[in-house]
Amino acid sequence: MGRVRPPLGVLYRGVCRADSDQATAPRQDLLEHGCNFGYARALCDRLPQDAGPDAVRFSITSDDGRCVRVWFTIEKGHLPDSHGRLVYDREAADWEGIEARTLLHEQAQAYLNSYLNAKGGPAVA
Repeated sequence: MGRVRPPLGVLYRGVCRADSDQATAPRQDLLEHGCNFGYARALCDRLPQDAGPDAVRFSITSDDGRCVRVWFTIEKGHLPDSHGRLVYDREAADWEGIEARTLLHEQAQAYLNSYLNAKGGPAVA
């Protein structure tokens, strides 16, 4: 099997908070085969075996130039566990429908920045 395209287009090189709130750098092999794709539980000794989701998937549903609407699905055991809609308002430079500084917020931000980068636009903070 050939290389699989990362969901963000490139490998995300963020931080790991799998077993605590303290951010650590993930190992390169985990980034390439687990962290960026979800379902890393079998590969990572830091990821709790019985807690939390296995993956979070994002999709842009619309972009009218002012607001970017993002649908997310949280998966557990290869099934949808929960889902929702997020809206990024470019004028307000803020998200609607999500509490800032949560893990979902940071993941949505990384997804949005990847989307904006692919469209040739500036990243958001």
